[in-house]
Amino acid sequence: PYYGLLLVIDPLVLLASLPMDSSQTLATLIKTVHSSHSLSSLSLDTGIQLSQIYSLTAHLLFWGRAKIIYPIAEDNIYIISPDADLSKYIK
Repeated sequence: PYYGLLLVIDPLVLLASLPMDSSQTLATLIKTVHSSHSLSSLSLDTGIQLSQIYSLTAHLLFWGRAKIIYPIAEDNIYIISPDADLSKYIK
C-alpha cells in the first residue's frame, strides 16, 4: 500500500486506448494516479477498495502501461544521471 504507480504513457492517450466496454473503475484510477500518491492514498482518494487497486495495478503492469515506484516526496532531492540524454525534453 506504500508504493506508488507511475504511468509510462500520457493518461489521456491511455484513456483513449481503452475499449468502450472497459471498467469505469480503471478509468477513474488512471485519471487519479499521481507520482506523489501511494496506492493506499489512491484508494482513499477514489473510494476504490485497496484490493481492487492492486488488481488494476497488476493489469496496468502486465500490459506495460505503468511501473511501481516509491511515491515522490516534495522534501526529497532527486538526481538525474549526468549521462542521461535530456535533449528531447528541452524546448
